[in-house]
Amino acid sequence: MHKYAPVPVDRLDETPCQGVFLIHQGIQRRLAITLVHEFLDPIKSDRIDNQLNCSHTCLFQGIHEVVVGRVRENPEWLDSDEHTHILSLSLLPAQQIHETSSDRISFRFEAAWDSSLHASNLLNHVTPYGQRVYMTVSSYLKVDGCRRPVCMTKDIAMIVLPRESKFMTPR
Repeated sequence: MHKYAPVPVDRLDETPCQGVFLIHQGIQRRLAITLVHEFLDPIKSDRIDNQLNCSHTCLFQGIHEVVVGRVRENPEWLDSDEHTHILSLSLLPAQQIHETSSDRISFRFEAAWDSSLHASNLLNHVTPYGQRVYMTVSSYLKVDGCRRPVCMTKDIAMIVLPRESKFMTPR
């Protein structure tokens, strides 16, 4: 079994969650996603339960599907969804981690991702200097008490580097 190593993240901007993933061209990857459920006081929990159409405070029960798509050159998606190639990724077993020192439960899952399956020039070629590639990752989660999977979506930024490059340089 091949070991997967995390890719570097360029954090030029100190804003949380705004890093740029530096990936090598043509290498299969795994998307590892960790969600944290923090227990709230009952008044706040009821308000959130009503918004999510849940019967009680939600807990992650499993992962239904992870899809990637909307590959683009700009941070904003300006096209209709019919003009994008959406890929459903193969899932690996998920795990829940209970943090005994706090009121948190972490839910971690991984999905295998081969960027060449997008047939996208943006992912199949080295990113030109000063540019970025953007992609949307959507995770459909099974949540205790919810009738349908809950969708969590995140746009990520990447720079595709030559496969043979030995070091990462910020752009």
